[in-house]
This record gives sequence, structure tokens and C-alpha cells, in this order.
Amino acid sequence: KQAIGLMLLTTEKSFRGKYRKKMGESFKCKNCYQTLGVDVILDEYLKPYIIEVNGNPTMDFTAEKLNEDARTLHKHMTEMLYNFDDVSESLKDDIGNVAKTGLVDEALDDLNDDMIEYLIMSKREEKHLEPWHKLYPPTVLNDEDKELWSSLVDQLDLPEERKNFHNLLVELNNERVKQCVSSGLGCSAEIDHECRLNPENMLCEKGFSFDTL
Repeated sequence: KQAIGLMLLTTEKSFRGKYRKKMGESFKCKNCYQTLGVDVILDEYLKPYIIEVNGNPTMDFTAEKLNEDARTLHKHMTEMLYNFDDVSESLKDDIGNVAKTGLVDEALDDLNDDMIEYLIMSKREEKHLEPWHKLYPPTVLNDEDKELWSSLVDQLDLPEERKNFHNLLVELNNERVKQCVSSGLGCSAEIDHECRLNPENMLCEKGFSFDTL
């Protein structure tokens, strides 16, 4: 998951250029999505490496079970994209909480209409995330991974406001995990899985129960 998330981050400029060239500079579609097929190989230490990314993977399989899974995948994706719940107040609270940290001041100053729309769509997706797992930004980051992530963002060939926005996404995602863990009401399967893998992470420590599934 981390390997795919890093791939998406480092190829953002290429994807943006591709879609602008194909669709035009002014093209926007907040309810569109791109299906990617990612081939991953593991070394002897189970470290993942991406060897190929297919922008048009076949969804026709010889096994009926796989065809059924593919149809279910698109059904869930459509339901998530066409979710129009009002999340403005919830998003405002999240931004207010991360603003208190002082880590995202520049990102908040740089927010434009497209970025705000993206944040609203992401917040809506969170309400209908099952059975999906977020790949970007990562669900939880330990200190070492967070330092690596920030360093990678700094090296990207992107405008400074985009780099700041990526850092804001990480902090907002951390806020999402903290709210879930501290609520004591049980987290989503996605967060539960990540906290099982990273039990020492400070986001997962307080109030987290492994009985949520």
C-alpha cells in the first residue's frame, strides 16, 4: 500500500499533464475516476516493488467470481463518488483542529477553490469508504515514515502551494485517525488494519481496541 501511495505522489505531475493534454486545460470532473492496474513484486524480505502501472487494465476475466468482483468494485466506486452528504461543518472542524498545530499555516494560506473542492470530496468519501482502503495519504504514519514522506514531498517538481497541500492532506488524515481512535466507538476496518500493523504509533495508542472488528 505504501509503495502504491508513493507512486501516486511522485507521478502527480505526469498524470496532471496527461489529462490536461487529453481533456484540455479547463477540464474538470469531480465524479470521474481512473482505474489503474498495479503490478507489484516482493523481494526475499517481502519488500514491495512496483514493476508496472497499467492505465487501462482489463476487467474481463475468465472466472465468473472475478467478473462479479469487478462489477462490485465499480458499483462501490460509483456510490462513493455520487455521495452528496453535507460535510462542510465536519471539514471546518477538522481544519480548525490541524490549524492549532501550526504545521499547516502556509497550506491554509494557499487554499484555492479547487483544493477546497478536493477536501470536500475526500471528506465525503470517508463516510462511504468501506470496503476501500486509502492509499494516499497513508492511513497512519510512524515518525520515520512521516519524515520520509515530508522529505519526498519537498523533492517533488511541484509548485510550493501543491507541496503544502500534500502536507495538509497528511495532517487531516492524521486528524481522522485520532478522532476515530479517541472516540472509543470503534474504527473502520481500514484504520483497524493499519493500527494492528503499527500498534506503537501514537495515533493508535490512546483508546484503540483490537475488538473493533
